[in-house]
Amino acid sequence: MKDYKILCLTRHSMRGTFGFLNSQEIHLPNDIILPNPFISWNQNLSYQGMDLIQMSIIDETVSNGCQEIKLGKWNRQWDEIRVDFLNQRTYLTGKILASKINICSPKITAVIDKQSPDRAYQYTTKNIDALVYPIIQGDLSSQPPSSPSSINADSMLKNTRNFLNYLNLALHDKPLEGELPTVFIDGKLNSFYELDINLAADLIIMSSKPSPPLNFIFKNNKQYKYQKEIVDSAAHWAQYYLYNFFPMQYCVYQSLPVIQYLEKMDNRSAKILSTHDYNQYVLLRSLGIEPYPKDIPFQSYIILQSKTDVIVRYVAPAIGNHGMILKNYFVQTTIWKGTMHQWNEKIKKMDSYVEPVYPLYPLKEAFDLLID
Repeated sequence: MKDYKILCLTRHSMRGTFGFLNSQEIHLPNDIILPNPFISWNQNLSYQGMDLIQMSIIDETVSNGCQEIKLGKWNRQWDEIRVDFLNQRTYLTGKILASKINICSPKITAVIDKQSPDRAYQYTTKNIDALVYPIIQGDLSSQPPSSPSSINADSMLKNTRNFLNYLNLALHDKPLEGELPTVFIDGKLNSFYELDINLAADLIIMSSKPSPPLNFIFKNNKQYKYQKEIVDSAAHWAQYYLYNFFPMQYCVYQSLPVIQYLEKMDNRSAKILSTHDYNQYVLLRSLGIEPYPKDIPFQSYIILQSKTDVIVRYVAPAIGNHGMILKNYFVQTTIWKGTMHQWNEKIKKMDSYVEPVYPLYPLKEAFDLLID
């Protein structure tokens, strides 16, 4: 192969527990009540969970991208998988990915205390990996504000009504009635959309099969009517929400470390960041690249660079005709292609958002992890 750099941002497949959820139900308009199985289903909430993690789909889309920008045959030589927390689903995803790479043995790294082995590691804001996990407001004082959101109220209402309408048709056999709550309250996104609808959409996407936990949702509807429409609309809602949740400057501050990481990579280097959906979307938004219009588990956005060209590809399991996420059928496509000059112009525009009052934090050293 010619000189290249390949950086893959892979969303985790599994869903972890949420300690802040005190109720097992999500209450939505029109008496839509969804049981919340997050706690009981733990890390493997997704009905196929770890089975969705297939290295072959990433290698295939990289191979097709190499052909598209004439890099030559992809040799499948991955040299690093980087994760954030050792007690998080990104770690489990990265660990499983590493076990499925047979041609080489990439190192698995994370930003951790050098003295702490993986079994003893506990989350602290000091050890958070800025390259992988989006910093939460308040973690670092030098971060720009994470609000107001860039969500458009009309688009949010339209997407939410579409999603809830199919839920109401499935559960009550009639369209959604009445007005939805206001999108913004005092300039901030209404927590109804940030928490209730977000969790409902995530629940539907992560568990899209007519078996637990969806059988609890469809307990009065054994035919699982409108499941395809529900899953599609939930995935579209999640993509819009995640892509537009943060203002542009905040997105740039989250994303420039990833760009710096890419720039520091050696030629003929290929790395994977096992990450979260937020980190995928803030990067794409910072670059002015439209994402694939759905958000589902184990989706990957892959940046391939030659000396003259850059391509960004998407790959993920497909949503089948019955609304199930399919582990053996995939969607892969190019979402952006351009010259290195055009790519560098995007980076230059990102740099214009950096202000002295919000200095960029430096790249952190990553240490090899001890893997059982």
